[in-house]
Amino acid sequence: MPKSTEPVGAEASIGDCHCLVYLGTLVVGGHGTVVVTATGANTEMGKIATTLQSVRTDPSPLMQEVRSFSKLIATVAAVAVLAILAVGYARGLPFRDVLLFAMGEAVSIVPEGLPAAVSIVLAVSVQRMARRHAVVRRLSAVETLGAATVICTDKTGTLTENRMRVSRAYLPGRRVDVDLMRAPDGGVAEAPLAMLGRISSLCNDLREEFGDDGLEVKGDPTEVALFLFASQIGTPVAERARRLAEIPFSHDRKYMATVYEGVGEAPQLYVKGAPEVILERCTMSLEGEYAVPLEPEHRAFYEERSAEMSGQGLRVLAFAYKELDRLPADLGDEAVHDLAFVGFVGLMDPPRPGVAESVRRCHEAGIRVVMLTGDHRLTAEAIARRLSILDRAHPQVLTGDQVDRLEEIAFAKELARTNVFARVSPHTKLRVVESLKAQGNVVAVTGDGVNDSPALKRADVGVAMGVSGTDVAREASEIVLTDDNFTSIVAAAE
Repeated sequence: MPKSTEPVGAEASIGDCHCLVYLGTLVVGGHGTVVVTATGANTEMGKIATTLQSVRTDPSPLMQEVRSFSKLIATVAAVAVLAILAVGYARGLPFRDVLLFAMGEAVSIVPEGLPAAVSIVLAVSVQRMARRHAVVRRLSAVETLGAATVICTDKTGTLTENRMRVSRAYLPGRRVDVDLMRAPDGGVAEAPLAMLGRISSLCNDLREEFGDDGLEVKGDPTEVALFLFASQIGTPVAERARRLAEIPFSHDRKYMATVYEGVGEAPQLYVKGAPEVILERCTMSLEGEYAVPLEPEHRAFYEERSAEMSGQGLRVLAFAYKELDRLPADLGDEAVHDLAFVGFVGLMDPPRPGVAESVRRCHEAGIRVVMLTGDHRLTAEAIARRLSILDRAHPQVLTGDQVDRLEEIAFAKELARTNVFARVSPHTKLRVVESLKAQGNVVAVTGDGVNDSPALKRADVGVAMGVSGTDVAREASEIVLTDDNFTSIVAAAE
């Protein structure tokens, strides 16, 4: 998440506090000076630890049933003992003999094989769940997951692949879907698309490294996605292309620019960045084989298309280029002007294969699926609609700020109509879980981070991610998924 010194409102959620750096996060780029404003229990990490210590855990449904059954057996045994004593006393039998007989009868009523039988059944279930990528840390969690009526799941990495991909592109004049972008002969369909792919492959800071699977492309996830997009549409990159200069991306400029030679007859400037910034610097647009003047009405039309793509939960980037007469002595912001607009690219972390079918099976089984995510509202809503988590009975999306402003009675009413919670904090997740439990639901919660640990511990059964999950999350849970896949939760519940 990018950070800046711009202040935010006092009521901003944790995810929107771009001027704060939290304990436990990693700096992956840039530089700056950080002023310490809180330590120990006053940090966000410290607040989570304090909450985790105060969270109580309830007995599992199986343990509650065993306790109820044990009380029933004890009651029956007590009644039997009293009845035998009464009959023996009425018949004048020796009290010592009657008492020994009554105690033997009470002992015989207790099912001594019940604990062993329950343990064996649960152990067999543990083996079956392990084959479905679910490792059980507590035996009673097996039955609890099967009895769950609500599954509260994270989005990133559980419902989605946790990997950015290009899902939509917009060229001047029309929209293009990724799976339709290859020409019949395997080449690129048209000039704007070829230029879009060329900028995607050349305007980046990627590096090649040898990994477990051979040569891999490493770098920013967005730039990796754009590079794969260029490869997918078959964009040829000139072998003689050589980078002459660049303007690195910054959150102040909101764009990145590179200059290459060997691609065309003259050096070419390639630019990608925020749509509003790039469009301001464009005076032309590439339509077909030719660049035509960018009229004000066309600019406004493209801005509307960008807003439309953002409203679908996509991260939108704009692309532009310019042929240079000569290489500027010092490539700076003043050189990035009079560009030719090429198009937009929309990126999204796509749902995992099979998750939509798993959600449908949950609904058929009467299990409600609730999404709890720290992502933006539009992104969460877009994924939830694709997976049918949003439906007619639960049509709305609530943010963490809205939840925090609701009283308990009002929140209970909204909870009945809400399946998606965005921009949530650890406190919000915990409140949702407690409210669902208060309504009589058996709640399963998935999570991978330290911020998920209070909700994992408070749930009837906590399910942690084994691949991307933290040690704190795994310690607070009863089940660990070895593949971080929501489909495995549903399979384990079956």
